[in-house]
Amino acid sequence: NDEGFGVAPNIGNGSVMKFDCSTWQPVGKPGFTKELAHHSSFALGEGDTVYFAYADGSAMSTGAVMMYDGTQWKSIGANLTNGNCQYSSILVNRKGKAFFSAIDGGSGQVVVKQYEGNNTWSDVGGSNPINSGPAGFTFMEFDHNDVLHIAYCDYTAAPGMVRVKKFDGSGWTNVGNPFLSVTGLGAGGAMYIGMAFGPNNEIYVAYSHTFQGPPKTSVQRFDGTNWVVVGTPQFGGSNGAPSLYNRIAVDKQGTPFLIFQDNGTGLKASVLKFDGTQWSYVGGQSVSDGTSAHTSIALDGNGNPYVLFFDEVNGLQNTVKRFTICNAPALPELSSAEEVICIGDSVSLSATGVLNDATEWVWYTDGCGGTEAGRGDNVIVSPTKTTTYFVRGTGGCVHTGNCKEITVDVRNSRDLGVFISVEGFILSASDIFHTYQWLYNNSPIPGATGRTYEVSENGDYRVVVSTAAGCIDTSDVYTVTNVSVDEWLTGNRDIRIYPNPVKDRIFVDCSFPLSMSLYSLEGRLVRYMEKADCMSVAGLAKGMYLLYLYDLDGKPGRIEKVIVD
Repeated sequence: NDEGFGVAPNIGNGSVMKFDCSTWQPVGKPGFTKELAHHSSFALGEGDTVYFAYADGSAMSTGAVMMYDGTQWKSIGANLTNGNCQYSSILVNRKGKAFFSAIDGGSGQVVVKQYEGNNTWSDVGGSNPINSGPAGFTFMEFDHNDVLHIAYCDYTAAPGMVRVKKFDGSGWTNVGNPFLSVTGLGAGGAMYIGMAFGPNNEIYVAYSHTFQGPPKTSVQRFDGTNWVVVGTPQFGGSNGAPSLYNRIAVDKQGTPFLIFQDNGTGLKASVLKFDGTQWSYVGGQSVSDGTSAHTSIALDGNGNPYVLFFDEVNGLQNTVKRFTICNAPALPELSSAEEVICIGDSVSLSATGVLNDATEWVWYTDGCGGTEAGRGDNVIVSPTKTTTYFVRGTGGCVHTGNCKEITVDVRNSRDLGVFISVEGFILSASDIFHTYQWLYNNSPIPGATGRTYEVSENGDYRVVVSTAAGCIDTSDVYTVTNVSVDEWLTGNRDIRIYPNPVKDRIFVDCSFPLSMSLYSLEGRLVRYMEKADCMSVAGLAKGMYLLYLYDLDGKPGRIEKVIVD
């Protein structure tokens, strides 16, 4: 999204901020908790809903949750722990249900609750405890299948090993066994635990622990059976110094990124990524200008890291930074060869823009990232209904991003709404069409290609129209019965036209001079004779033609079908 969020430091009242593309703005009233808010966490719900979990200083720091409903902050849960609340966290699953976790200082138990509405919370897994003894440093996360996991330091497994559990729908089960990168003489308990899931739902856990020296960071991954070390154990912390406040994220390619506080650089925050062999710094050794704490990291769809940390140098406030690894493409300019097409027609769509680190434009229907419709600068599509196409640049390091859209208007060629209006002997069609061809008794009238036509004899008239996009439609029949018949036609019903079929010449026997026009069935004039009684058909293609007979004033009197053989 174009918006970012941040949480106020664990000193003072709770506040949530939103980035509006230029500045950070408070979400609702800043400092909305009544008293101090410690160990705060937030999550985005449906619509404008935001959930905020914290240790409530006004209630001896027990667990509490507040919700922003788009207008104001209100309490939806108090005293969610019996004793002091530590490491509180809030998450929202895909169905919009909120989950709260913390260490209950009264019992040392890991607490996980779900919000049932109306300020009511229930224990996830029922009354069965998640852990049997004291615990610390919890971290809660959903995997890609919306299965809830929690990692914590289990002090019953001396000296304090990391345990990961998942909720299987009825109870909490271990993921692998409790683990620690290095055990033995000098090993110490785990602390500052972070957890993330890779593209194939593999679990990564980062934590600090001691082993014959200060606490340093290790990362492990669950391979489906065992926990394996990612890189080398205790790699965090430069010059042998401690590393704390670990948080981890994994991009769509499966590359893990880690942020932590490095005591070897004056307590500055550092970001590293694992290249498959070793951990290396991202953007230099330190991301903060001075002492940092309470770090957090997230990746956008293209793997660019965003980090947040408590920043002592900049007024004891939070700082959010972004490092560009992969430049997303600029949104393209889209164009269509035709804005309106008919069912069965195809149309060329074009995208023009700067791909940056992407390699090609990809076209979709059914939303951005929906059903793929083509790739490249130009695609040919044949929609059967009015369709919106979405385009974004992908490939290379670019995997997701915003789309530009264009709509192709598809018309039914039998549904153009053409009709004939009549005024006297003038027939008219709507003036919204591109071409017109009038028919008399289902045959095209030569030269009758205007919007209007003046009838001169009784019969059935229709008009065939087309749009600029090529859609064709034919009107209903309009029958003319009130046109008087010319005397020369009524008095000369014995006009004889022969031979038919004709090979060379066609003759017309009549008692007075006539003009003759011969048209193809497509309405093209192929021969014309004035004051004549015969017409040559030499050189014409074999087939059927229409012979029109006119008096010398140009009034039509007879139409005959003639076959050229």
